[in-house]
Amino acid sequence: MESLTRLPILNFNLKEDLIDLSRIQKHQFPDFVFKNLNFLNLCLNNAQSNLNVINKALYVCDILIDYSWEMLNTNIWIFVEEKWRLLYAFTTLFKIISLDMQFAGTGSHTDQLIDQHKQNIVKLADLGLLMSGPLMEREFNNIIKIVENISKKELDLKKRRIEVEQPIKINLNEDFLIKYEKSPSVERFRDEYFYKEMPVIIDDQMQHWPALKTWR
Repeated sequence: MESLTRLPILNFNLKEDLIDLSRIQKHQFPDFVFKNLNFLNLCLNNAQSNLNVINKALYVCDILIDYSWEMLNTNIWIFVEEKWRLLYAFTTLFKIISLDMQFAGTGSHTDQLIDQHKQNIVKLADLGLLMSGPLMEREFNNIIKIVENISKKELDLKKRRIEVEQPIKINLNEDFLIKYEKSPSVERFRDEYFYKEMPVIIDDQMQHWPALKTWR
């Protein structure tokens, strides 16, 4: 019969050891991103035994992870802005800590469930390391090291560290790059792109949509 144990895996001081939001606050994001990051930071610092709040934090984590994942895949990897890698990484860190708090607050667990929980944490940390590269290498490797050090069943642990190669500089012909326009006029869009059948990325063209005000 398996033993029953109550085991919180991680015991980070969020502000000092892991999550420094000043690294991401210098970047520009939609307002809902910062609101949700501040909500997560507040939840994980003040909701040690409130499972309802922790569950809500996990829900918010999934929303931000999906959003940042979408933005990470809107361009060739080497051209993706650093802020989207940081957003994915920070949200993944919040999710890891939320899952650990949820696990510790749901009672005693068998050894099998504890091992599964540790595997889930390492899987998230590996993916966070892969997507953020050297930006958050120390934080994710630290999490993986803690999980590995507390494991009593693994005799031959592999060091899980993903070496991320430095981006290769590629000289591209600018004639083949898709241009970017911020809120072009109808006339400019028509003359420069529509008639010429040229692709273009257009930004800031939905501010007049009623849904942006109605659905907030």
